[in-house]
Amino acid sequence: MTDIYLISCVAAKLDRASHTRDLYQSPWFKKARAFVERHSGDWYILSAKHGLTPPAAVIGKHSTSTVA
Repeated sequence: MTDIYLISCVAAKLDRASHTRDLYQSPWFKKARAFVERHSGDWYILSAKHGLTPPAAVIGKHSTSTVA
């Protein structure tokens, strides 16, 4: 069985289109990314604008929030 990790998007982003794994810039996101990359399994980013997004997907900067 393969583990699947989900990481929430964050407000701090690069100001250009990037792979989603590189787009988000907060210390929390970087720690979460480092954790999932050390472990076997697939991982995805929960983007407020794009939904469930693979880390290799290229998207532009946006300002949608997951906070209600």
